[in-house]
Amino acid sequence: METVILVTVLSTLGVVAMLTAIVVMAFKLRNKVDGNSFEDEVKTIYNEIEQKTYALQVRLDNESESIHRELNDRFNSVDRRLENQFKEIYQQTNNESEEIRRLIDSRLDKLDSKFVNGINHLKKELEFNEVKKKLGDTILTD
Repeated sequence: METVILVTVLSTLGVVAMLTAIVVMAFKLRNKVDGNSFEDEVKTIYNEIEQKTYALQVRLDNESESIHRELNDRFNSVDRRLENQFKEIYQQTNNESEEIRRLIDSRLDKLDSKFVNGINHLKKELEFNEVKKKLGDTILTD
């Protein structure tokens, strides 16, 4: 953007300098040159100024388009990198959450098996105590 402004300002200053030179030249040469050759010279200089101004404008437009393309390319590149990073982070988060879910599931299975074993052990002890009460202590000790 600064390049565009700089080129515009410099081209404007160049045009002003050329016009000033023409005006100064016109005043100095007014009496020394005949009218027709003076007008032809002014027209020639004016046409040169227009051509240079047009060339500067084309150059400025080309530079502006080049900068615009470069910025778009950079933005697209950054956008692609951010999207890839987001996908990687999303995948990593999903993998970690799946791993955590599997770990919790495994731990719950182990805890469940311990509860079942503990309950079965308690049932056997209760059954043993009931049989012991029914049959008495003497049968088991004989």
